[in-house]
Amino acid sequence: MPLEFLPSLDTDSPQGTIGRLTLAQLKPTQNAVGMDEVRAKADKIAAMDDKKLSDYLLQRAIPVVIGNPPDDSTPDVDASTTTGAAAPACFYLVDHHHLAAALWMAFGDLSTSVFAEVRRNWLPLTGKRFWKALVNNAWLYPFDGLGAGPLPPDVLAPSVTDLQNDLYRSLAWVVREEYGFVKDPQNPTFAEFRWAAFFRERVLFDAQLAASKDPMALTLADIERDDPDDYAAQLAFARFLATSPAAAGLPGFVG
Repeated sequence: MPLEFLPSLDTDSPQGTIGRLTLAQLKPTQNAVGMDEVRAKADKIAAMDDKKLSDYLLQRAIPVVIGNPPDDSTPDVDASTTTGAAAPACFYLVDHHHLAAALWMAFGDLSTSVFAEVRRNWLPLTGKRFWKALVNNAWLYPFDGLGAGPLPPDVLAPSVTDLQNDLYRSLAWVVREEYGFVKDPQNPTFAEFRWAAFFRERVLFDAQLAASKDPMALTLADIERDDPDDYAAQLAFARFLATSPAAAGLPGFVG
């Protein structure tokens, strides 16, 4: 497998350490992704040989924060001042959820390696202190695939295999790919989810969602296949909305 030449990270790895983790070790800090974007990435990845895949992943280090599990009921104390056995740690994925999900979709193997960087080792933070620290750094997005939330940490997706589909997050990706807005390097965190919420409030594709037996499973590819004319019309409206005054203030707005 690619990246096997890298050292493995462990729970003692300090901030700034780079190395290798497996998909099985990654704990999401959000519940949903846009599955249309994941599928596009998965198709691209699946077509790569090992060398190209290694080069691709080495340019996309997955940032992780080391911390306690979501059900940690330890009081809010600084563990560095206490004694006793340490709680089992987690490697929290704080960006590149779509890439991790795409690797799972492409290979179906949780032992697949990823290139990772430790952004923080917050294992000493217990109880709510850890989750407050994630929130303060904009590294937690506890909403489900239908936009409901915020949800408590103990119901976060336990694995990249459990990430839900958010149709409007996919819509935000498509609109960005068509230059309806741009990536804002000054405000990159959850930017597409802010755009997803903007489109969700304007009930695009509401008829398809209402008719679906499983709205969280509905993708843009499904809609385009079933009614390409309506899909094209609603996508055009989404592009118009993205450049309208109503979207001013959203990250990457171009007008």
